Amino acid sequence: MLSWSRSKREASMALVMAVIIGGVGVACVAWPVRAVTFCRWYHKKPKWIQELPFADIVMRPWMPIYFRCMGVVFCLAALGLAWIATTKR
Repeated sequence: MLSWSRSKREASMALVMAVIIGGVGVACVAWPVRAVTFCRWYHKKPKWIQELPFADIVMRPWMPIYFRCMGVVFCLAALGLAWIATTKR
């Protein structure tokens, strides 16, 4: 049976997750070129990474723009998670 009540521990874990997700979002918005450079560097190392489906997407020139957009989505998701964690009882 599903319950809408949350304990303080669950709320605090949700807030910790919101901070982590928000940190990833802020990093993607603030430093998209650095994040893409890391992904491109990591893509060249192991061969099994290169064989994954859609692995070549990190080599596209529009990847920093995509990282910024996804960073905004991550920040909004973190705000939503923090709001839900603090308002639901």
